Parts: sequence; C-alpha cells; structure tokens
Amino acid sequence: MKAIIMAGGQGTRLQPFTHTIPKPLLPVGRKPILQIIIEQLHRFGFSDIAITTEYKSDLISAYFQDGKNFGVTIRYVVEEQRLGTAGGLGKLRDWLDEPALLINGDILTKTNFKQLYDYHLHHPDSFMTVAIRTQSFPIPFGVAEIKNGKLLHITEKPNLHLQILAGIYVISPAVLHYISGQDYLDITEVIQRIIAENKPISLYEITEYWKDIGSIEDFTEVTKEENNW
Repeated sequence: MKAIIMAGGQGTRLQPFTHTIPKPLLPVGRKPILQIIIEQLHRFGFSDIAITTEYKSDLISAYFQDGKNFGVTIRYVVEEQRLGTAGGLGKLRDWLDEPALLINGDILTKTNFKQLYDYHLHHPDSFMTVAIRTQSFPIPFGVAEIKNGKLLHITEKPNLHLQILAGIYVISPAVLHYISGQDYLDITEVIQRIIAENKPISLYEITEYWKDIGSIEDFTEVTKEENNW
C-alpha cells in the first residue's frame, strides 16, 4: 500500500525551533515526529511512501534516505518553490496508480490507518476520503441567545463543538485531475473543487488520540506525553 506524507511546511509558528530544523524532524522523546509517522505507516502495512518536501528538504532526506532502515521505500518530491499542502502531489502522477493514504507531516494520532484505507476501498466511487474529528473550543464569554431582538437565554462560557479536518485523507488517482503540480494549491482547495463538481467524498470520523503539532504549546504538550510514542 502507498502513503504520502506532506512535510514541506516551514513551521513558522514553531520558531525558533524551526530556524535550524524542519518541523517534521522535531523530536518527540527520542524520535522525530516524521519517524513516528513512518513507523506507524509501516506497522499498518504501508511500505511505499512518498514525502513532499520544500523547507530544509536536504535534512529530511539525509535522515531517512531511501527508507530501508525503517522497513519502507521512500521517494521524495522536492518542491523548488512552495506549492502548498497539495500542489506537490501533482508531481506524483506517474507513481499514484492506486489509492494512497495522505497525511500531514505534523500529525500524531492513534488512528488505525489500515482501517481508514479499507474504509475508502469500500466506497469505490469516492474520489477521496476525508478524516474528520469533533473538536471542542471553549468560548471565554457569556453567549447570548437572541430572537427578534429579545434576549432569551445566557450561556456562560460554553464549549463550541465543531467537526474539523484531521489532516489525514485517502485519495484516489482521479484526485490528481485537479492538481497541476506547478501551482500553489492547498488540500482544502482540492476538496472544494471536487465538491463543486458534485464528485463523491467519503467522511471517516477519528475518535482516537489526535494532535496537530502546529504551535509551541502543542509541541510542549506532546513532548510531555512522549511515553505514548
């Protein structure tokens, strides 16, 4: 099975750590984030892995090389200019001849990647499967419920529950129809293009542990949980 890891971001919200090292190589315990992801993919049967890189790509390829030491085969898509989270996928047109799991290079989760992949295969008409999760966001104010100019109710500091993208997908080769490989493009725009053409997209809910390491606060929290990894 094939998997793609998007690891080209500059990690600006994790500066100054990322001044010298790309975010996917930041250590959680004794292992870089990206190594944890690759080892998880290998454990679930994904042996053919592509990594899209841009920022400090030479450090990533120097660490993982051809993937042999991690039980997988790795190929690199090195973006000469920033192409967003999805733009580099267009350079995999000749390689992506079957569905592939797609994951951001800063996601740590206990999700069973094989179950997610199989879920997509069981929906063969879907162009892609989007993993979602319910996230709670505290509102630090009292919230007013108003109707026709009349105050009906006050809820003190409620939690807002939203379904968010989990940064994990399974894409079919047909998705590359929307990606040139030359232009800047985020995965959210790809999804919007598929929706605009009324092509089917499946949803897969993640309920297991999940963390997007997008900030210093997130990174600090994950390192405190390093025994999990």
